[in-house]
Amino acid sequence: MVKSLRRPDRRPSVLLLAALLPVAGCAFMDDTARVSMGQVVGTWKAADGEELSFAADRTFISTGLDSRKLAEEYVLCPGERATGTWSFVAADGSASTADKVPSGSQIALYFDEEPQDCAFELLAIDGGKTLCVTVDLDDPCTPDVRFTRRK
Repeated sequence: MVKSLRRPDRRPSVLLLAALLPVAGCAFMDDTARVSMGQVVGTWKAADGEELSFAADRTFISTGLDSRKLAEEYVLCPGERATGTWSFVAADGSASTADKVPSGSQIALYFDEEPQDCAFELLAIDGGKTLCVTVDLDDPCTPDVRFTRRK
């Protein structure tokens, strides 16, 4: 299992994720979409009440991450309001520039209060219209939690 990026001091994980990206296979590479910050900023909702709101200053607010589908994988994701920062994962795995990457297909979340065992990434799919939760790049979009922009 690939752990999510959590705190800026854990940036070396970016190198591992970037190294695994080509190995993860073409099964999802054709389906991912490179999105800009402007395409990510806003509020995204999933079917079981999960919600993520991304701001242009690279902060986020989450609610409902203790939903049934996420709880199957990670029991300790926060259900209540949680905050943190987000970044695109650099394609070259460069840890020093991860916060400055202007676009990408993979998004890392760094919770302010790090939840134990709540580790996932988001992949932009469907032309950037959907952000899916990924807990393992070898099995993308699993568990089946998909966020769409709230209208």
